[in-house]
Amino acid sequence: MKTRKKRKTTKNKTLKKKLHIIPDTDKTKWSSDFFGERQVINFKNYISRTKVDNLNPIKGKHQNSIKKEYGRRLKLQLKKNKPSRKQFQNKTRKKYNSKTIDKQISNMSNKKLESVYKSLLKYEKTKQ
Repeated sequence: MKTRKKRKTTKNKTLKKKLHIIPDTDKTKWSSDFFGERQVINFKNYISRTKVDNLNPIKGKHQNSIKKEYGRRLKLQLKKNKPSRKQFQNKTRKKYNSKTIDKQISNMSNKKLESVYKSLLKYEKTKQ
């Protein structure tokens, strides 16, 4: 008696778009809902951005992401505003250099990073 081989059946594999994606990585993701597509950010990043917007201290459960956000904003401030560089030099006794600024910011303590960023914002407000 001969054995018969069964033919494998293939299913049509089309992926459906999921509603309400909560991403766990820093990559930009798009979520579709009833009104169209929108960009979705990481929940940790959202929390850290709101805390930095309110000038909260670097403490608590998400302290690492808050420190990253303070560092990112400080770097942008120094890159775009030349008078802020002079203030940064007065506060930290270190000269701004675009190549070494990442290392300088990562070596700062939480309190120092926070105070430098707040003072730069205050200095910019008083100039306007």
